[in-house]
Amino acid sequence: MAEISGKQLQVLERLIGDAEFRKGFFEDPDAAVAKAGIELTEEEMAGLKGLDFGLLSSALYDLDMRLSKTAATAATTAASQAASDMASAVANVVAAMFGTKGVII
Repeated sequence: MAEISGKQLQVLERLIGDAEFRKGFFEDPDAAVAKAGIELTEEEMAGLKGLDFGLLSSALYDLDMRLSKTAATAATTAASQAASDMASAVANVVAAMFGTKGVII
C-alpha cells in the first residue's frame, strides 16, 4: 500500500473542510487542485482520482451531519452553562446587596 504524500493530505484536508473545494473536486479534480494552488505529481493525482467518490462523498456527508449535531449540542450546552453562570452571578449580587446568603431565585 502506497503512503499518502503531504500534498495528497492537503487535498484530503480540503475535501473534508471546504465544501466549495469538495464540489469542484468531484466535478473536475485537476481544475480544483490547480485552483487551490496545490501542485501534485501525476502519481499523486492518480491516487486521488482513484478514490471511490461515491463512498467519500457519503462519508463526508455523514461527517458534516455529525459535526452539525455536535455543534448544536455544544451550543445548547454552552447556552445552558451560561444561563446557570448568569443565575449564580445574579444570586451573588443580590446576596451582596441585601447581605443575605443562599438567596433563591
